[in-house]
Amino acid sequence: MVSAFVSGRRVTDTTYMIVNVSPSPKPDFTTGMVCNKQLATFTNTTSGSGAKIVGYNWSFGESKSAPNDTTSVKDPTHMYLAPGSYEVMLTAKNDIGCSDSIRKIIVINGLPAANFKTTLSCAGQATVFTDLSTKAGAPITTWNWTFYDNMGIVGGKDLQNPDYVFKKPGEYMVHLRVVDAYGCRDSISKYISTWDVPVSNFSMKENYDDEQGQLQFTNGSRDATRYHWTFGNGDDSYAEQPVYAYKDEGSYKISLVAYNSNGCSDTMSTNYNFMIKGLFIPNAFSPQNPIEAVRLLKPVGIHLQEYRFEVYDRWGNLLWWTDKLDSNGCPTEGWDGMYKDKMMPSGVYPWRATGVFMDGSIWQAENIGNSDHLPKYRVGTSTMMK
Repeated sequence: MVSAFVSGRRVTDTTYMIVNVSPSPKPDFTTGMVCNKQLATFTNTTSGSGAKIVGYNWSFGESKSAPNDTTSVKDPTHMYLAPGSYEVMLTAKNDIGCSDSIRKIIVINGLPAANFKTTLSCAGQATVFTDLSTKAGAPITTWNWTFYDNMGIVGGKDLQNPDYVFKKPGEYMVHLRVVDAYGCRDSISKYISTWDVPVSNFSMKENYDDEQGQLQFTNGSRDATRYHWTFGNGDDSYAEQPVYAYKDEGSYKISLVAYNSNGCSDTMSTNYNFMIKGLFIPNAFSPQNPIEAVRLLKPVGIHLQEYRFEVYDRWGNLLWWTDKLDSNGCPTEGWDGMYKDKMMPSGVYPWRATGVFMDGSIWQAENIGNSDHLPKYRVGTSTMMK
C-alpha cells in the first residue's frame, strides 16, 4: 500500500505480489575422538530442508596443510599435522542456489609417549620393567607388554610395572603399547640382553683352628668373579674364602652372594646355630688341696643336656659316677678320691665319660675350644696325687 498527499488530500493505492522464499540447507556434521597422527573422519549430517543438496565445501581450519585444508567431498577425512584445537567449517548448497554454513571446534588429542627401563636381566630371575611413559592430554589407562625371543612371543603382562622371568640367556625384544583415556596410543620396542647366572655354593668347617664359633668357609661357587658374605649379625666379608669367628651364642643366617662379570648373582644361605659347648676332664687332682678345682676330679663342661662320668680302679671296678648337671648344662659333682668311706691310694685312675649337648650333638671324647688351662685327652685317665 502506498499513500501520498495531492493538493492537500491523501491519496492511497495498493498492489499485491507473490514472493517465493526458498528453503536453505541445514548443514551439520559429527566426528569422533581424534588422536594425533590418526585420520579425523567427518560424518556429514546436513539436511536439505526439502531441497536437493548439490555441493559441499569443507575448511578444516589448518592452513599449514594447504592445499589439503579444503575439500568438497561429502564425508571427508583429514590428517592433522599437530595436536590442538581447530575450527572446522562446512558449507552446504542446494539446487535452488541457497547455501548455509556451520562452524565447530574439534580437538586433536596428543599421543602419550611410550617408554620404559629395565633392571639387569639374568636368566631364571625376575627382570623388573619400569614404565616411563608420559601422558599427553589424558592419563594413561592401559599397558600391554609383549616379550619375544627369536621364535616369537614368549609371554606378556598387562601391568604398569611388571616383572618377567626369562628362563634362558639370550636376546629378547620387549614391546610396550600404552593407551590413554581418550583411546590415543603409542608403542615402543627395545631389545634387552639376558645373561647367564653363576652358581653360589659353599661349605664350612666349624671350630676352625680349635676355636669354638670360628668357621672356615670353602667357596665352591661356579662362574663367579666376586663375592659378598653376610654372617647374620651385621658383619660381612668380600673375601673369596673367609674365616669368621662368632663371639656370641645364637642362631645366624649365613649367606653368600656370588656375582659374575655381567652383574648377575646367585645366593646360597644356611643357618648356623652357635652354642659354646664342651666337656673337659682334668688329667690330675689332689684330694688334700684346699682349692676345689684341684681337690676334686670334677669334669668341666657347659650346655650338656645329659652326661655320665665314671671313675674306675686299674682292675676295672667302678669306684664312683655322676650324671648331675645344673640349668646351664654344667657338671656339678666331682670325685674326692673316696671309695666306701676310704681314701684311695695315689695313682692313675681310668675314667669313662659320655655326653649329649643341648643342640643334639654328641661329645666325641675330645676337647673343642680354647682350653689352655686343661690338657686335652683322648685317653680316659686321671692321676690322683696326695
